[in-house]
Amino acid sequence: MGSIIQSLKFTYGNYDVNYVYNAAKNQVISTAKFNLSNHVIPAAKYTELQQYLDAVAKAQNKKLVIRKKA
Repeated sequence: MGSIIQSLKFTYGNYDVNYVYNAAKNQVISTAKFNLSNHVIPAAKYTELQQYLDAVAKAQNKKLVIRKKA
């Protein structure tokens, strides 16, 4: 089984996604975890928050390419 892990960090939270390929079952299992450590974000951090959420959205929309080895 192969595994790919991606992590994104933010002052007030983090996002982790793990992709695991199970060759025996011919399936990919994706597990995502989004955590906000503080639900009140100061206005001064809104730009950083927007960049973080954009990065999370980009990670969520990432396409997986599975190639058969020759």
